[in-house]
Amino acid sequence: MWAVRGAFDPKGAMNPGKVLPEETRPEPGWLPEKAIDRDDPYRAIRRPAPDRIDDIVRLFPSDRVLTHDSARAWMGHRGLGVEVVVFPESVREVQAALEAATRHGLMVAPAGAGSWLGGGGWITGADVVISTERMADIEVYEPADLTLTGGAGLSWSALHDRLHASGQWLPLNAPGARSGTLGGMVATGRPGSMDGAFGGPRDNILGIDVVTGDGRFLKLGGRVVKNVAGFDLVRLLIGSFGSLGIITGASVRLFPRPESDLTLIYGASGMAEGSSDLVGLARQASRTSLPVTSVELWDDPTPTLAIRVLGSQSETYDVRDRVARELGKDPAISVEGPESTKLHEHRDGWERKSEVVARISMLPSRLGKTWDFAERIGELLGECNRSGVATSGLVRVRGSAPNPDDLGASAAAFRAIREEVRTLGGTVTLAKAPLEFGSLAGWTGGLGSRAELTKRLSSVFDPVGILASQVPKGPAGGLR
Repeated sequence: MWAVRGAFDPKGAMNPGKVLPEETRPEPGWLPEKAIDRDDPYRAIRRPAPDRIDDIVRLFPSDRVLTHDSARAWMGHRGLGVEVVVFPESVREVQAALEAATRHGLMVAPAGAGSWLGGGGWITGADVVISTERMADIEVYEPADLTLTGGAGLSWSALHDRLHASGQWLPLNAPGARSGTLGGMVATGRPGSMDGAFGGPRDNILGIDVVTGDGRFLKLGGRVVKNVAGFDLVRLLIGSFGSLGIITGASVRLFPRPESDLTLIYGASGMAEGSSDLVGLARQASRTSLPVTSVELWDDPTPTLAIRVLGSQSETYDVRDRVARELGKDPAISVEGPESTKLHEHRDGWERKSEVVARISMLPSRLGKTWDFAERIGELLGECNRSGVATSGLVRVRGSAPNPDDLGASAAAFRAIREEVRTLGGTVTLAKAPLEFGSLAGWTGGLGSRAELTKRLSSVFDPVGILASQVPKGPAGGLR
């Protein structure tokens, strides 16, 4: 915590003596010296010597290690140069793998099921992947307290199968969550359509176990809702994409499973302005004081507004009637029970098979503009499939990779749209793209004034510079 404080306040000028007692200050030099030069321009294209790989391979039984072609096949041939994937079953094994990698100057990428590796430009030039897929136990489950602690490799399906028997659930539905792991959900920190009703990962993750780049094991937070003393480092780790350490476990806050699941479907048919009117209706629904769970817009195959309501059966029916009165329009259809649940589960996997996925985030009050920006990006990708959350203002657009002959022009047009969005206070990120297009277009557009702070924080948790998961470069270079 002292090191994190120093990252935000290097001169020690802000409220000295507050939060952290002065007598707890560590001695200078307690962090190890940097061992790997992550800025070496040749590092990403080097291949590790076989004996360096062997030093890691011999730490694990043969059924818990993949090398060369098998390793790349497990990763889906994402072209990251990975030579070995290992599957530890304990924190100590994670530490041992990191120690071996540090000795030989190998870059390490953390992973769970590997479903987000290669997305967003976060992983560059990794030699070794440490997957927590085998660390999948449910360690503590307290139904009466609505809390659960599990290993980072716990799959989404196994987690919810266990919770279902107790009538509980974890209502986080970020894109791709159902094919991932608990640790992956924490590391990516991606928002879902129900965050407005239940909160997102930062609201529902109570504690995190993490192994830092230099092998320290940290237990952050706890197993109850009010558990933070000092700085809330749990929130710092959520969404860090493995750049601050390898997450090995997490404690989560649970909710009672709703009795009824109802979705009200509105179409653009019969509306004077079609899709534009539907966006206005979505804004109206998102501003209502009625207890709706999510308000989503889709345009594949046709423009659609979906308003989801969860609760008891009497509550959902009452909200359905009140929504219709407040919007001045009855839904085209209502979908209820398992059919409604499956509809939204299908939407959660909406971007899985797409070559390119971009996310545009602006204030919810500018949803119409965000929707239009997404259409313009879709035109660059040869198609326009959009999916938006009216309550948060986040719109995703998916499509195919641009033609190789048009790659430079498409990337320049993408950057121009990003700059327009930035001037309006929003952001555009590439969540998924072929490496060449992502590099030309800029995955995130750079960090600007946050670059130096991000670099200092990275040095606190990964002082030896071993973690290959780095903040991606913008189109003009910048911090990786």
